[in-house]
Amino acid sequence: SPTPAPQLSPTRRAFGVYIGRFEPPHLAHQAVMREALEQVDTLILVIGSARAARSTKNPFTAQEREALIRAMLTEAGVDPARLRFVAVRDHLYDEGRWLAEVRSGVQAHTGGSADVALIGHIKDGSSYYLRSFPDWDFLPTHVVSGLSATAVRRALFERRLHDLGGMVPPAVEAFLREFYPSADSAALRAEYEHLLACQA
Repeated sequence: SPTPAPQLSPTRRAFGVYIGRFEPPHLAHQAVMREALEQVDTLILVIGSARAARSTKNPFTAQEREALIRAMLTEAGVDPARLRFVAVRDHLYDEGRWLAEVRSGVQAHTGGSADVALIGHIKDGSSYYLRSFPDWDFLPTHVVSGLSATAVRRALFERRLHDLGGMVPPAVEAFLREFYPSADSAALRAEYEHLLACQA
């Protein structure tokens, strides 16, 4: 007999926090966000690598990523009034500053409420930050996907726009197709091709 789907916790939280770079947001991100919204009243999206210069790893601004998340969730029937956003910079070699910036941004939306849960999936060493907020409950996501933003960026830089539909929601695909002919996109493709040539 088929394995039953995991049951979501019946305890509803006031606030959920989902941390990511979302470069760009894809279908698995959307699935995690929708699952989280079944368990929390307000979802706070913490967008990392804010204010970084465009690069092949970080091609989109925090404002662009916020707009994409809003658009893809609204398209999926989510009330945008249930969403809040926090943009945090990278603080290389200073994790304390990064943690403080995340906490400060989240608290600006929670009003000091302790009814906060952190949403995520501990997959490898890159998920270490999920253990860095012990005072927030941890809500593991049941979304399992091999999809990555790296694969989406690769499709964009390798001119495989036909592959995007299977990886990102329609609102994100529309943005990427609009972004593709831009000067910023051309510069990123050139950087990507240069990096590939250096690896060869």
